[in-house]
Amino acid sequence: MIRLTYIGWARMLRASRNCSGDQRGVALLRTKEAVDDLLTTTELAKMTGLAVITLIHWRGEKCGPAYVKLGRAVRYEREAVAQFFSEHRSAA
Repeated sequence: MIRLTYIGWARMLRASRNCSGDQRGVALLRTKEAVDDLLTTTELAKMTGLAVITLIHWRGEKCGPAYVKLGRAVRYEREAVAQFFSEHRSAA
């Protein structure tokens, strides 16, 4: 689990504002891409067909896909979700 607090998130955004010219655009683009790459618990549940409560239990038991905490908000990276499900694929 990667935990990025509000202060850490704010610092990252502030750092992108301190860039000049082209660097600023690239930094903001990276931040936007990172945010767009995150799924909420509800979005992940709809995408996978799992119940939201299942994902909540998995987080509590530390056995589900890796997630990011932004303050109290929980987000899942698409890449981490894909990796989790590929590791738990059964040979049929």
